[in-house]
Amino acid sequence: MLRLLSGDGQFLVLALSQREIRWMEGSRNTVEGVQLTAVPTSLKDAVTPKEPRSDTMARPAATGGRGGGSAIFHGHGAGDRHVKTIEVEQFLRDVSNGLKEVLAGQTVPRVLVGPDHLVSAYREVNTYANAVEGAVKHNPDKLSIEELHKMAWPLIEQRLRADRARVIDRFHELQGTGRVSGDLASVAEAAAAGRVETLFVKAHPWCWERVVGEDVPVVELGADPRFADYELVDAAAVATLATNGRIFTTSETVASGSEVAAILRY
Repeated sequence: MLRLLSGDGQFLVLALSQREIRWMEGSRNTVEGVQLTAVPTSLKDAVTPKEPRSDTMARPAATGGRGGGSAIFHGHGAGDRHVKTIEVEQFLRDVSNGLKEVLAGQTVPRVLVGPDHLVSAYREVNTYANAVEGAVKHNPDKLSIEELHKMAWPLIEQRLRADRARVIDRFHELQGTGRVSGDLASVAEAAAAGRVETLFVKAHPWCWERVVGEDVPVVELGADPRFADYELVDAAAVATLATNGRIFTTSETVASGSEVAAILRY
């Protein structure tokens, strides 16, 4: 379960469309649509209807010669497109403002899904600080929330890998300062005291998986010295989570020769 918890990657998805705005909360393996109440969910709901008019209107035009005047037909031109652009920008601004309450206190990354022009326009009015730099440039209208989740997750996974690499670099930079440790007993003690800011655990294979194949039908905690280190790893992980620390599972050891490594708060 630790592998799932440490790499779960909670994130948000905002699907942008003039027809429907959709909001989702997800993780690596789950996604759930969230109903929006104080947010306009379509352009037609956000824009005040104007007086109906025909796409083509015949208007008389004076002529310099004899005979009856001819009709000039006026269709929707550049002026109408400009008005439409303003309406879309205002719609997206209203969406961003409406989401402020929804996003209050949130720090998880958010992915935008939508056509390129809507994504670009929304970035201009966005007020959420933890927006993912990349986006899924795709019309979301005919996509299910599961399909949207599948398309958005690679951006989050890329971000998680980059984040983990930065934190590992920080561990090595702090060597010799007293702020890091790779000694299991010391890390477990520091975690119990709430001092572990970030815990790295070698989890491929996870330490308990190494007993597979042995004649161990029941593991009695605290009774078998073969599992003493495994129990310390578990205890350090539980204590780190309980004190709002971060956990990263890694395929290799961060501290040479140790199951765990930690960055300490003090």
